[in-house]
Amino acid sequence: MAELGSYCVINIDTRVVEFNGSTIILRPKTFELLVLLAKTPGKVISKAQILESVWQDSVVEEQVIFQSINEIRKEFDSSKIIKTFPKKGYAWHEPNTSIISEQFVAKPKDSKNSTVYFSNSSSVIVLVVITLLVTSFYLLHDVPKPVQNLRVTTTEIQTERAVQSITENHEGVLILPFNVSLLQDSEKWLRYGAMQGVIDQIQPVQGITLFQLEDVLEIVNRLSIDERSDISNLFDKSGASIILETKISGVPGDYNIVFSVYTPRSVDTKSLNVKDMNEGINLLAQEFNKATSPMTSISTESMNSKLRDSLIAEAIRLLEENDRESALAFLESAVASDKANLYASYLYSKVALNLGKVDLALESSSSALAHVQGGDKAKYHNRLLFVFATASFIQKNYDIAEQSLQKAALESEMSKDWLYFSYTHSMLGKLHQYRSNYDDAKDYFDSALKYQELLKCPMGVAQTNLDLAEFYIVQDKIELAKSSIEISESLIEEHNLTDAKSDLSAIKSKLK
Repeated sequence: MAELGSYCVINIDTRVVEFNGSTIILRPKTFELLVLLAKTPGKVISKAQILESVWQDSVVEEQVIFQSINEIRKEFDSSKIIKTFPKKGYAWHEPNTSIISEQFVAKPKDSKNSTVYFSNSSSVIVLVVITLLVTSFYLLHDVPKPVQNLRVTTTEIQTERAVQSITENHEGVLILPFNVSLLQDSEKWLRYGAMQGVIDQIQPVQGITLFQLEDVLEIVNRLSIDERSDISNLFDKSGASIILETKISGVPGDYNIVFSVYTPRSVDTKSLNVKDMNEGINLLAQEFNKATSPMTSISTESMNSKLRDSLIAEAIRLLEENDRESALAFLESAVASDKANLYASYLYSKVALNLGKVDLALESSSSALAHVQGGDKAKYHNRLLFVFATASFIQKNYDIAEQSLQKAALESEMSKDWLYFSYTHSMLGKLHQYRSNYDDAKDYFDSALKYQELLKCPMGVAQTNLDLAEFYIVQDKIELAKSSIEISESLIEEHNLTDAKSDLSAIKSKLK
């Protein structure tokens, strides 16, 4: 419920909202949603009604409602201003609300019900304040805003005129919904969720207008399905001068983000590797903030960096298409351009290992580990150790493999890289299984499975169950092996885990 003595005045002409002495200006569609809810405080408005009323001319998903609701709550600094009724809709919870016309400005009377208020008997002080706000707002009305919302006091609005002197030659920035087609269904919300996360973190820059989520969807809806594949059409339809296109792939604990920054005359493609999407959103926002900052000069180092980033991004694209041989060639060039880049070296070593090129994986991971200065446990150091240890295990250098796996496990735990913590425990399980230390092996496999389940990674859980199945077969515990195979097979079918199908067939053949 609203706090005692609180009030809200919504001016439908100026689109200015006064709430307990503060002034709030919302984006057009968000304002329309606010008015729709505020007209009938306490009444539940369904999502279908909201879409039909506010977004009647657009084809959008329910996510836009959620974003606008959160925006209102944030601007009003109250999660209780709008109440959510699961599977029913939303209701406005500020009973002392007035919806007014510009020519009649009044602070609402104390009452339990909202009224559409048209009265000339308003407080002189409130009238002066609102008049100042309206005047200031109109002076700024034609100026593009580089931030998604504006929440200011009267004094701030009066001084904003000097700050917001943006010329007509401003740039429009458009962030497209993220491509999440390669993620599992439970992560598809990142298409708009991650997009909004980046929008929220873009720093205001004078001369730049940032399109909001609903604006982007309206622009995209102007294009046919065929037209959307050509970025130039988006420039034409939106008037934007910078467009960000992003694709996410990978599994929990190991996400790849490939993003391209387009201008009408150029494209700059880079990649990021992160353990979780919060980290990814932060890094992506930082990179995009750099892209929208004025460039003073282009150094040789920056040119080399752009080349390396492009090579890695292309390699990731090829890996997504399961073309590992071609990806390896691009990664080899990326490593050659910067031997100290642990990420490029890690990917190169990992792909070589997956292709069965064990000598190459061993050599490249060993060389990369030698570039870590002064014992610094840099990012990807633990993953390089894992690749090195796995290659050593395959070549039957078991003592070296165990020593490296223990180091990799410790570093993974310290850096909270739980995916590779799980991987190292699986490999330690296999090592102890080979040595017939079955109790130790079972502990490591159980630990690996526990962390894969915490990460909710279908591929990891399926693969660890296959490891357990093989472990049980070695001990002639057939029923336990069949149970683990059944769990793995179910996950592989449900999530279409193509890469695990050959392993599944190999393990099942050992039962015969």
